[in-house]
Amino acid sequence: WLAIYRNFSSLLKISKKENNVVTDTNNLNIQVAEGSPIKAAIKCSAGAVKIYINGQLAYTTTFANPSLMTNSRFFQLDSGNGNMARVRAILLYNTALTDAECIKLTTP
Repeated sequence: WLAIYRNFSSLLKISKKENNVVTDTNNLNIQVAEGSPIKAAIKCSAGAVKIYINGQLAYTTTFANPSLMTNSRFFQLDSGNGNMARVRAILLYNTALTDAECIKLTTP
């Protein structure tokens, strides 16, 4: 799974867990004040994942086992203190958007 959360310095971080092992944790260097919304898009294809946040490509990764990406708990948003973040809207497209469309969609 992938989890995006805000750390105590108000920076977004992401953790990647595969086969019950955290394999990657990155500081995305995106400052977000507490309570401020973000616009994010997740693009998945053939084991590859790209995450766009506020109009920029913020994270790219691959999964050795692409079937993990079909799990209903593949993605988690967290406020950084164990509370789940509020989600205003989720859209699911049955065809992948282009990189340019993801950037436009997430631009504040």
